[in-house]
Amino acid sequence: MEETREGVRRIKSIVKGLKDFAQNDVGGVVDTDLNLIIHSTVTLVGQEWRDRCEFKLCTQELPRVVCNAAEIGQVLLHIILNAAQSIHDKGQVTVSSYATDSDAVITIEDTGAGIPSEVMGRIFDPFFTTKEEGEGVGLGLSIAYGIIRKHNGSISVESHVGQGTKFTLRLPLLQQEPRAAVAVGLQ
Repeated sequence: MEETREGVRRIKSIVKGLKDFAQNDVGGVVDTDLNLIIHSTVTLVGQEWRDRCEFKLCTQELPRVVCNAAEIGQVLLHIILNAAQSIHDKGQVTVSSYATDSDAVITIEDTGAGIPSEVMGRIFDPFFTTKEEGEGVGLGLSIAYGIIRKHNGSISVESHVGQGTKFTLRLPLLQQEPRAAVAVGLQ
């Protein structure tokens, strides 16, 4: 019975996460609570990867940001999934948020394998992947980069092989309409 109760709790959590995530997909550019997007994305990914990863949230109150919530959710999903996939045995993914005078900042830090320096310059290139054939097509980080740039933000990466990786996303608090689509990897 206890296993059944636990299964029902997990299903309830997954459904709630899907509902929250799906609600972000209505309305294009809107005044958005980034922490809600963070929490719903971590809930979704956390259910699938709970045997391998401990997910830790360290969110601070943020001013609301004008952005496309669905696209920012997609960015977080790609980066958090990559973080979880980089952990081979047991590890931790920490998602944090805070505000500066000019930006809302989100960090995703993992204790995974890290990114070798010889490929770091290519991680945002379309179709570049370090995963085995059939495990990924190399579009997640390319899409994330394009979305963040479209929102007049920035994305940076720090990584140490064998210790983990930290992605830092910055979205301006005084946001204008997102720019037209940016050609990623063609700069």
